[in-house]
Parts: sequence; C-alpha cells; structure tokens
Amino acid sequence: KKYLVLELLGIVFLFLVLPAVVFCHLNKWDPELIRGSLESVGGMRHIDYNGEGLSRLTYFLTQPFVILYYVALFFMPGLLCIDHDIPLCTGFLSWQWIVPAAILIACCIVLYKVRHKYPLSSWGFFFFVFPLLPQSSFIPTLDLCFEHRMYLSVAGLIWLSADLVRIMCENLPKAFTYAVRVLLPAALLVYSVATFQRSKDWRSELTLWGDAMTKAGNKQRVMINYASAYLGETGDHEYVINLMSENMPKWHIVHPRAIALLGSAYQLAGETKYAINNYLSAIDCDKDNPVFRYNIAIL
Repeated sequence: KKYLVLELLGIVFLFLVLPAVVFCHLNKWDPELIRGSLESVGGMRHIDYNGEGLSRLTYFLTQPFVILYYVALFFMPGLLCIDHDIPLCTGFLSWQWIVPAAILIACCIVLYKVRHKYPLSSWGFFFFVFPLLPQSSFIPTLDLCFEHRMYLSVAGLIWLSADLVRIMCENLPKAFTYAVRVLLPAALLVYSVATFQRSKDWRSELTLWGDAMTKAGNKQRVMINYASAYLGETGDHEYVINLMSENMPKWHIVHPRAIALLGSAYQLAGETKYAINNYLSAIDCDKDNPVFRYNIAIL
C-alpha cells in the first residue's frame, strides 16, 4: 500500500501538478491571463464551422468517445476518413460522456492492477492512451478527432492486441490456438486488401472528399471541400450551385468559404451578379482573405 500511494502521488504530480505549474508560469501567475487562457480555443473560432459550442469543457467531455472511436478505427479500417463527423458532447449527463468515460476508467483500473501479471497488456494500453492526452483531454482544437493523432499510439494497441491473443492461447483449449493460426493470416489478408482499397481514395482530391461525403456528408467542411474539388475537376457548376444552395440554409453558421464557393460556381455559370453578391458576402465575413478579394477583382 505504501508503494501504491507513492505511485499515485507520482502520477498526480506528473500529470496534474507539474502541467498546472507550467501553465500558470506561462501566464505569469496573473489570474486574468489564466482565466482567459482557460476559456480560449485554438484556431479562428469566430469564423470556423467547427467552433460553435466548443469550449474546454465540451471538448473534454467529447474526448472519451473519441478515444474509443480511435480503437474502432484500428480494428475497422473501413471507418477511416479524412474528416470525421463527431458530435460535440455538451453535458456530464450525456451517454456520449458517461459510457465511454466509464469504460476507460474501468480499463485503467483493471490494467493497472494486473500490470505485474500482464505487463505487456498494461504497457500497451497506457502507451495508447498517454500520447493521445495532449490533444484528447482539455486542450481544445477545432478538430475533435483526427487520425494522425494515432500514429504513435497505434503501437500500444498492437502490443495490447498481441498480448491478449497470447493470453487467450495459453488459457483456452488447443482448438482455439489452431483457430488463431488460421484466422490471423486471414485477418492479415483482409486488412491488406482494405488498406489497398483505402489508398485508392487518395488518387485525387475529388475521390478523397467523395469518400468523406459518404461517411460524414452532414459536416459543413466536408461538403465545402467536396464541392470545391468537384467544381475544380469537373467544372459542373450547376451541380455545385444546387448542392450548396440546398444545404447552406440548414447551417446555423455558414463559413465564408461556402459563400465564396457558391460565387465561383455562379461565375462559371456566367451569373456575374450573383457571383459578385456572394463574393461580397464572403468578404464581409472574412475581410482579410486575399482569395475572395482576388476573385471579385477579376470580375
């Protein structure tokens, strides 16, 4: 028990006290600066389509679900997407917070207790979680979920999965071991094919965002990037005008890129008046954007 208390105190100091001291020092121990930093969110929140409702609290509440979603991505590559549509959790009473948080806490407790008996499983789990914490805790960014954050953590899942298979092979009947010898090569073949198929989505900007549209088509940024790629590669201005005109009224906050994109589609259609009106609206939202000003200048 003595060593357990010392370990817990060390964890608290390393992951709570030390970061808090560094945070306060960077803010010069000024209460107003500290309060402002706690309320801040990185990125251009005032004109971003992902910023609505985002705070340190809502970001923190969403991340347990995101961490479990990363596990799902590891085992189901068909879910991979350039831009995931993750709903923002807004309260402690939401099942989106309660269930994932309970699962993660239970895993932490169990794997910490069996760390001496199953060190590789414990090491793999915590190696998966800890590298995610800088961007999957209470430090908000405008992307709730992004696959590249798993690049280091995925090694932990590999160690954990391999050790779990070893434990099951040692404790279950030999028939299970024989089944594993058959299923693991089959799984490797399936994942190889899925990886190859996924690589085809990166052939062009249109195929990449077309895949995102099938998986996260309700997200404004996905639709804007898809429509922009579609307009650039096909020149089908009528489709883009219909797509944007149909969906823009549904968005509570319309990003200026969407307005400017609609202007570009009208420009290709020869509707100069509508193009100018949309470019002016986009400039009103983002006055420092040089692309919007260039587009209207050439008209």
